[in-house]
Amino acid sequence: MLDKIVCATDFGVPSGTAVRYAAALARAFGSSLDVIYAWDFARELPEDRASLRQDVLVGARAASHAKLDAVVAELGAHGVKASGALLEGRAEKAITDYVAARHADLLVVGSEALDGLARVMLGSVAERVIRSCEVPVLVVPRTVGTAPDGRFTPSEIVVPTDLSPGSGEVARLAAKLADATGARLTLVHAWDVPPYFLEDGQAIRTTEQRIGEHVEDWLRETFGQERPKLETIILRGDPNEVIHGVCRVRAPDLVVMATAGRKGLAHFMLGSVTERAIRTLGLPTITLRREG
Repeated sequence: MLDKIVCATDFGVPSGTAVRYAAALARAFGSSLDVIYAWDFARELPEDRASLRQDVLVGARAASHAKLDAVVAELGAHGVKASGALLEGRAEKAITDYVAARHADLLVVGSEALDGLARVMLGSVAERVIRSCEVPVLVVPRTVGTAPDGRFTPSEIVVPTDLSPGSGEVARLAAKLADATGARLTLVHAWDVPPYFLEDGQAIRTTEQRIGEHVEDWLRETFGQERPKLETIILRGDPNEVIHGVCRVRAPDLVVMATAGRKGLAHFMLGSVTERAIRTLGLPTITLRREG
């Protein structure tokens, strides 16, 4: 199910963690692994003195190739057959173009998993890739411990869902991962009503009575007769708080979520439950972009 994995690196600590995690996945699934590095050379070189510019360019390429070769050699020493590719251009575009051209099944990236206004305003390559990449993106926080020769063996996978078709596709992906690794699968749905609804109003009572039916209908539409073994948690509350609460108690090894892929002002104003989870949970999280 994961024949080809691509891992993007910038040779920093977070991407080093991501490379080890990608290697653990490659070992578990017998996948090929491409390690890629994208650098917009033109923006980082002086504009004057053309000969110096060319010398710097050649030197930068050689240094980057040497770093990639070192990463690939280390993976090989731990039993993972990998290849390296140096990309030129704006990182998020170069990465997503490469993933599409290679027909990859999964992109792995590292993240500092930091919160706060600076991250909200400036974003990161990982977050921009999540909004545009057509294949699942696994974001691995730098705090995740992964041995160089480790293997991907999760014990529990948590799947937050809003009962949309997009989150159904994500749930099917998570079910395949759980089946392949023997992990326990836990589905989480958070429901709430607008704050102007009265606490004793009919809308709230009706939702409380029928939310279980809605989840059951969604499960039937998502999996049909091939429903996997899973646990369903339904809680009323803000989705971010519910997801964090469940993850604190269950301590899953992996979270799998859909993301709407909003861009521009809409994304800045509305935010994303998925991206906030990536910043704050400190857990490896697979995202799959959906329209909306």
